Amino acid sequence: MRARLIAAFLLSALVLTAHAQGVATLRVDHAGGQTADIPCPADRTASAYASIGAALGCAQSGDVIAIAAGTYRENLTLDNAVVLRGAGRDVTMLDGGGAGRVVTVADNVAVTLEALTLTGGSANLGAGVYTYAGLINLTDVLVTGNTAAISGGGVYSYAGRVRVTNSRIAGNSAPEGAGIYGQVAAITIIDSDIADSAVSATGTLEVVTAQLTEIPLVIPTETTAALEPTILATATPAAMMTTLPPPTDAPVPVPTAAPLDPSSAAAQDARIAIDWMDAVYRSAKREGYSPPVVSRLIAYAGVTLYESIVPGMPGYRSLTGGLNGLSPLPQPEPGMAYDWPVVANAALGTVTAGLFSESTAETLTAFSTLRERIDFARGEVVPVNAFIRSQEYGAAVGQAILDWATQDNYGATRALTYNVPAGDPAYWVPLNGQQPLEPYWGMLRPIALPFSAACFVPLDVPFSTEAGSPFYEEAMEVYRTGQSLTPEQEMTARYWADTPGETASPPGHWLAIMNQIAELRQPNLEEAAEMYALTGIAIGDAFISAWQAKYQVQLIRPINYVQTYIDPTWQPLLGTPAVPEYPSGHSVVSGAAAAVLKALYGDMTFLDTAQSPLGLPPRSFNSFEEAAQEAAMSRLYGGIHYRSAIDNGLQQGRCVAAQVLERAMIHDM
Repeated sequence: MRARLIAAFLLSALVLTAHAQGVATLRVDHAGGQTADIPCPADRTASAYASIGAALGCAQSGDVIAIAAGTYRENLTLDNAVVLRGAGRDVTMLDGGGAGRVVTVADNVAVTLEALTLTGGSANLGAGVYTYAGLINLTDVLVTGNTAAISGGGVYSYAGRVRVTNSRIAGNSAPEGAGIYGQVAAITIIDSDIADSAVSATGTLEVVTAQLTEIPLVIPTETTAALEPTILATATPAAMMTTLPPPTDAPVPVPTAAPLDPSSAAAQDARIAIDWMDAVYRSAKREGYSPPVVSRLIAYAGVTLYESIVPGMPGYRSLTGGLNGLSPLPQPEPGMAYDWPVVANAALGTVTAGLFSESTAETLTAFSTLRERIDFARGEVVPVNAFIRSQEYGAAVGQAILDWATQDNYGATRALTYNVPAGDPAYWVPLNGQQPLEPYWGMLRPIALPFSAACFVPLDVPFSTEAGSPFYEEAMEVYRTGQSLTPEQEMTARYWADTPGETASPPGHWLAIMNQIAELRQPNLEEAAEMYALTGIAIGDAFISAWQAKYQVQLIRPINYVQTYIDPTWQPLLGTPAVPEYPSGHSVVSGAAAAVLKALYGDMTFLDTAQSPLGLPPRSFNSFEEAAQEAAMSRLYGGIHYRSAIDNGLQQGRCVAAQVLERAMIHDM
């Protein structure tokens, strides 16, 4: 933080130096300009550029970009100390088009915006202009019609400098600081009309002969007198540049309404954990990821949450040494204060950005929005030094977890091709050109299991087409059940179908149950981290275990068997997945998740509302095992699995849970 503030304090001098040495003026005219070639021409000023972005691509520090009259629909990032100079704020418009913020200023960069209108910006923070630790001069600028979801509708600065001179900021919107918002920034307003609120959370706000409709200063009560805005009727802009308080490492006072206990995660509630895991669920659903992929995301998210805060969990120990390939992780500085929600937020933000990197923009925005919202809330109550320290530590842990995740063979299996075995009537046959789903998932490095087949339960019903044989009778059970489903059986099958895209698939259903348990029990942060980590690991290993067995046994699905040997017209209630039959994946994951949750909470009664968005009524269970049994049997009702795949699958899942609880033991249970 000190380095950022010093840099922001000195940047104005750098700009003045650049101008003193002589600058280039690059002209922009969308009516007649030409986009610069790459690399930029030797004479950067020879002709006009068609867009501001093209000019910025060729600009150097200290350059002036002169923008002709017109409306420029662009979302700009300024990473050089430049001046954007319009032809007048009534005629030169920079319009974000509702597609993002209008201008983003990089850290440690000083920029000037002159004679422009900034409008049409949309962002979480700083829809018109945003910087984390840069210096922004707004001169003769109109900032209007920008909308921020969190704060700084017109202008946002976290730890930089904002100077507004002879400008107007009006008609912007945000829950906090509709006009200007600074977290620990220094804000100066000179001869300007500010019709929206201007807020400095814990920085400085200074006003010189401005017309102010509303300028609240939001700071802790005990320091109000020290940071009260000062009206300086005779101050000059140059003088205002010297008013930034000297950098300090002294912590910002914390309001007593939300005290910080940096020593223990038990002092914090589980809201951040629930919100992040709910975001993982919603994103997996939105993307339509397959069950194995979702199980991997849940597992790594749970480990990340736990490992990021375990140094603040007395009596608990790290999972390093218990999980395959997980080396010792970064550790906090001894004797220094950390805010564990901020640590967890940074770690989860880092890991989800990496694991979901190929997702849609909507998903990535959802994660970044959540991260910013939590940081914003914690930034209101956490001392600045502890806040920054916690962010940096959480990001380091998250990156270490992400590096560990990339070594689990997931990436290597993306390029592998698979030939479905043939020639044996017992073998699975894909339907209607189905592509086998994740045939090499069993090759992934397990998280806690010693090896992927450690819990394999052999098929104990030999394949046979002979009427009356045990295998034939299992197929007949699926057939007869499908022919005479009761309304309750059909509802059960549909409730647990968990089709990817409609829900977050079967592992996501158990994540939704965990979220509901957390809402019901209202645990503290460390208790929630334990639940999400252990159950998430069990879910992840359950799919590695199940998929290894599926592609080893290669057993024919009921639809193929029944249509070939019993009734060629039969159709199951649910669609048949593109994987071999044995064992039931629903059964393995349900057996694993339920066993871990029972170890943590016993046989508790709960109401599952996970499928309410689909219009399905909630279902009540007297225990986690009861829910697992129902989930498993739903696959027989749906016509997807034989009973042996269900019963043995539950047994395999319980074995996975036992292995996880033994190898990932984090404290005496």
